[in-house]
Amino acid sequence: MNIKEVIKNLWDLIFPIECIFCDDDGEWICASCFNKLKFKNFQTCPKCGRINTNNKTCPHCSSFFYFDKLTVVGDYNDEKIKKAIKLLKYKFIKDLSEKLSDYVTLFLSEKNEKDAKKIYDQNTILIPIPIHKKRERWRGFNQSKLIGEKLADNLGVSFENKLKRIKYKKPQTKLKREERIKNIENCFRWEGGSLENKKIILLDDVITTGATLNEAARMLKESGARKIEALVVASE
Repeated sequence: MNIKEVIKNLWDLIFPIECIFCDDDGEWICASCFNKLKFKNFQTCPKCGRINTNNKTCPHCSSFFYFDKLTVVGDYNDEKIKKAIKLLKYKFIKDLSEKLSDYVTLFLSEKNEKDAKKIYDQNTILIPIPIHKKRERWRGFNQSKLIGEKLADNLGVSFENKLKRIKYKKPQTKLKREERIKNIENCFRWEGGSLENKKIILLDDVITTGATLNEAARMLKESGARKIEALVVASE
């Protein structure tokens, strides 16, 4: 047993893992509570708010978006979903990322009525939305990367973490729509190889206006990506 395992075991002894919803011992989200997590009832356009039944970008706003499809799994107004995401991001409970990965996987499996590893082909790459290195140093991790690593394994697709955020800007949560669009411009750089003919799953934890996902998608399209599906754990 190495020192990290010793420290983890001591930490678990002092602060035992309990379900964040029912306080049962052993898991951050127990099986019973996990099975009660709700999915978003319908998809909506992040720009105009219209209900979108086919998951493709809203026909009224399609010229605005660089991603070709948007899939939102949960509703951030759901207190359980919000609690899980906030505890991951702000209380640094990293293991919750695996539960959120499984939550997304279950949604995709049920929606597509097939095993998760049969939904996407081998030409698909999952890329998480990056956070700036200053914010990552403060938090100790990028939550979308953690969720994405397990999710890529669940889906049987490649995982790349070579999309970089190169500018440190104001947090998007404090800005209005037009301010968000301007704030996020030219913030990303793709540092991988050519994405020609590749299908991309662009993953983020929460979407509000879609400005961050859209700017990242623009950069990936410029790098050759053929098709981009924006996949988000929850929408505000």
